[in-house]
Amino acid sequence: MKLVVVQQRLATPATIFLVVYSLGFPLYIAFIIFKNYRPIVEDQYLRAYGIGNDRETNPDCYDIRKRYHLIYYHFRPDKCYWFLAIISRKFCIAASALLFRGSPTFQFAIILLILFIAFVFHVRTRPYMSSGEQTVIIRELEERASESLTEGNNRMYYEIYKKMLISLRTAQEMQRKSKVLTYQKAAGAFWHDTHDTQQYKNKRIALKAAEFFFDLNTVESLLLGSAIIVTVSGIMFESREYDRIDRADQRDVFATLVIVVVAFTLIYLCMVVFTEIAPTYASRFLKFCLRYKVEKVRANTADLDRGVVLDTNPMLAANATIGKRDINELENHLEMSMEALRKTKEQNEQFEREKEQFKQRSKQ
Repeated sequence: MKLVVVQQRLATPATIFLVVYSLGFPLYIAFIIFKNYRPIVEDQYLRAYGIGNDRETNPDCYDIRKRYHLIYYHFRPDKCYWFLAIISRKFCIAASALLFRGSPTFQFAIILLILFIAFVFHVRTRPYMSSGEQTVIIRELEERASESLTEGNNRMYYEIYKKMLISLRTAQEMQRKSKVLTYQKAAGAFWHDTHDTQQYKNKRIALKAAEFFFDLNTVESLLLGSAIIVTVSGIMFESREYDRIDRADQRDVFATLVIVVVAFTLIYLCMVVFTEIAPTYASRFLKFCLRYKVEKVRANTADLDRGVVLDTNPMLAANATIGKRDINELENHLEMSMEALRKTKEQNEQFEREKEQFKQRSKQ
């Protein structure tokens, strides 16, 4: 009886939370996207050009990017609302799993329908903006800007294109003022001298293949396809057709195929994650190695310059030092040298006297 009372108490808060979370959150996201649709589209074109991370190159949309970029930064400029489609798909799958839990076959059928619709719309629209499609998006913007200029309709793309040109000039001016980017350009020119070689062509072909196989649209298509295969297998196993003894081998074959599909999908997903995070950590490792090498060179240069005094004249300073010898040591060496010269002079004079005496004896 107490359990019934507690459930009745929690019914109202649960209903409120269900309405707020299931309807309020998507409506809030839709309000943000469609209220700021123009700045979001402009910001995504800036992202396609590879600029806009600072206020100088992104004066109109920088605040929008800092606040709401997690909602739309994965998607193409004209598909910035696709986050709502993902939320709707997840909501429909969760609602189907909850409402039709009494009939697993019908539940699988509804989920299969939802996944198939999502797969078709995804393949037709290709909403994700990966690095391999940025050049295509830039070309589409140029075509839309030229069409809006000639036909006179939908001048939004022409105005956005003008802003892109201004932002590109600003970014280029900032690059000229940065010494680090100048060094990077020089290093890039050094390492890209072999553009016409066969090795470089093979590398470009491999990069294009990697951009396709690890493209976000390809990843989403493969994951949806894998989910459809698993759902179809669930319908097949729920049909009780493979409970018969004579169908045991077929059941095992289908089960093995489903396991292989799921394993391949997980391996592919891990490869995608690795390719996404590997360049970041590799660049950090290279920066650490270069910084260590620079510090080592600086330390060696400091050791070579140690003991060298450039701001004091040793001939005028009473306590000046040259290397590790002071003036007193130099005076002692000078006195010893003078003493040696004096002794040498005396020996020469004695030698001359003995020479004269020898000549006189020879005459006698």
